Amino acid sequence: MPSSCGDITINYHFRLKTAPQNCRYPDNIFVLDYQNNQTILNSKSRTYHVQEIHYNNYTICRSDPGLDRQNYSSCPIYSSIEYDLSTIYIEYIVHIDITFENFLGPINNPIYVENAFYGNKSTFSNSSGVHSYVKVGSIMISDMEENCTFDRVILASADGPIKDNTSYLGIHDLLAYGFELLWYRAMCRECESSNGACSLEKNEIRCHHYCYEDTPLSERGFLCK
Repeated sequence: MPSSCGDITINYHFRLKTAPQNCRYPDNIFVLDYQNNQTILNSKSRTYHVQEIHYNNYTICRSDPGLDRQNYSSCPIYSSIEYDLSTIYIEYIVHIDITFENFLGPINNPIYVENAFYGNKSTFSNSSGVHSYVKVGSIMISDMEENCTFDRVILASADGPIKDNTSYLGIHDLLAYGFELLWYRAMCRECESSNGACSLEKNEIRCHHYCYEDTPLSERGFLCK
């Protein structure tokens, strides 16, 4: 039986902590919590807000808990550089890097968008002059300005609702939307333990076994291609 958390329907393989034993998929990566009217996904030492779960294409959209869609002064807590996935069986799909940097004074560079709501002032002794900027996309060394410090990189969905990447409000909307993860590989362990290649094809999980010219006959099976 499916359950629900607010607007999110919880179906197998996902489950709530409170689900009966006979409703549970054994892998803990599918365990969800529900706190303060928000569906929660725990990942190692972090918690994320679940925005959507799509069962037809095996994606889950999660967002930083520090971000509030209704509050533009809210800021992300985590940096995506600190790799946090609890298992190799969840992988990122296409995403955009949103880079936060701090500058000692204002800058005039069109690739940066000023963020008046956030700034890690502890990075400079003269904290009163610190300005925070964000950049949509990866940052190159040639993009770095003088008197700047790197703060964090946040992953955002390439398919997210970015309407205006020249304003922080538009970038905030994209960040608050969250980013998608694929979770189908969590169900590929049997395939991969038999040296198969697991893939998602037309929203169906497939397991392929390939044999090569140098594969010994003793290791070849009926499933070889």
